[in-house]
Amino acid sequence: MHAPASTAPTSPNCSPPVEPPSTASPPQPRLGDGIRLLCGSGRRRVSEAQWALSGRGGRIFGVSTFVALLRAVNLGSHARLPMARLREMLGELGWQQPRTYLQSGNAVFTAPLAADEVAVSLREKLSADGLDTEVMIRPGDHLRALAAAGHPFAAPGVEHPKLQVAFPLHPVDARRVAAMPVPGGEAARAADGEVFLHYPDGVGRSKLTTAHLQRHLGTPVTCRNWKTVCALAQMC
Repeated sequence: MHAPASTAPTSPNCSPPVEPPSTASPPQPRLGDGIRLLCGSGRRRVSEAQWALSGRGGRIFGVSTFVALLRAVNLGSHARLPMARLREMLGELGWQQPRTYLQSGNAVFTAPLAADEVAVSLREKLSADGLDTEVMIRPGDHLRALAAAGHPFAAPGVEHPKLQVAFPLHPVDARRVAAMPVPGGEAARAADGEVFLHYPDGVGRSKLTTAHLQRHLGTPVTCRNWKTVCALAQMC
């Protein structure tokens, strides 16, 4: 049975939500358990060992939580996909606890597969439904660890929409990110497999666009603001 769609959090705090009583079997342990989630500041605490264990292609336990980030859906009339239909498709694949956040193609679910298998299966399912777009899959523990570590450009007074994270389809070398031309005042930094972005004057008129990132990084990317990243981490 499909779980209802998630609603937006009322607070930027990323503390894990209180789970309602359940008669289901106890959940599998997760690498992120015990990490206090603080969004907005704090030292980066994602170790290379943790990233390797929760890696994009790795399987830690029999059933793992994943986050799916679809690229460029529901932008105006382009690539329309109701989130109710996305949850249906996840259920049709046999995956459990499908939940979505906002309309921009964000889903959290559990599956007894490795991350690379999840990515292939979901993209094929979307294509069969008439939507051809890239799907970035991340282990739930990875999102929780990102939120725990905090955005590297976070500072008092910096609003969530000005803090973004670009999730690349394929790994990106940090030296390539450092060499990428960035408009004056804005910033980009590779950390923990992702690219963290800061737009002091907002994203709207910036030339540091998704197209710019893809051209210089050599891989498709999809971007989410920090509030969305924190909300997805809470859902994992």
